[in-house]
Amino acid sequence: MDKPRAVRMPNPEKGGKNEELAPLFQALISVTRDMMNDGLRFAPPRSTQG
Repeated sequence: MDKPRAVRMPNPEKGGKNEELAPLFQALISVTRDMMNDGLRFAPPRSTQG
């Protein structure tokens, strides 16, 4: 996850197009975090096979 990507995170100190992409990155991060939480929550099927 620490690999450098073509799309860089917006720098709050620099203005310009990065400020326009900030909400997009926040939405993407929140959705990804929710998906990861759901995956971790539903990953172990111990309760169903019980």
